[in-house]
Amino acid sequence: MATILEMSSKLLEYFVSNEVFELEKDFQKVCLISDSESDQAAILVALEELAKQNFVVKKEYNNKTYWILFKPLTMHNEDVSISVALGVEISNLLNKVIPDENRKCNPLNISEENIFHLLMLAKNVEVESDNKVD
Repeated sequence: MATILEMSSKLLEYFVSNEVFELEKDFQKVCLISDSESDQAAILVALEELAKQNFVVKKEYNNKTYWILFKPLTMHNEDVSISVALGVEISNLLNKVIPDENRKCNPLNISEENIFHLLMLAKNVEVESDNKVD
């Protein structure tokens, strides 16, 4: 059985490119290798938690339950607070690998773009690691 946190993450991944979730129809899209009742229950709890946070709305219609995305995930923001020391480390790393002077990272103002660049670096490391295993 997956945890509620794991199911929430999978659902958010699903909602990046879908606006509606129906358990019977879409469960396998979220849980590729499971069809257990406990995982279905975990998804329902995760959906209820997402509803409490206004990410989705539950609607009963024609004897079916739909979980509808309230607004695109790109319109939700996450506030993250980091120490200046960590900001300096992030800035130093990004400024070494991004040559464009207009895209230099300010350690006192880490932006979404900076976090995106960190993510791309991590994905590149993951791909390189996967390629070494093969």
